[in-house]
Amino acid sequence: MRGRRRDRAGGDVHDGSSFRVGEARGHLLEWPEAIATETFDPWVLATTHPSAVLRAEDERQATYDALVADLRVAAKALKNKALKK
Repeated sequence: MRGRRRDRAGGDVHDGSSFRVGEARGHLLEWPEAIATETFDPWVLATTHPSAVLRAEDERQATYDALVADLRVAAKALKNKALKK
């Protein structure tokens, strides 16, 4: 439960208490205005913490595959940014 609270709290910064990692994961979202910065890309990617794979037990492979899919979205976005420079 601790991890869920932390994930939800991070989501609260982005989209209020209605934010759900499971619904938003794998999609690039606009960087939250509550965390003003000029040094990062203007997007954020919702995903679960990697330790969720270890805790998944019966669904470990599916959880791992979902995490890898999320990271591929981020890698593609970063690669596209590098190609535009």
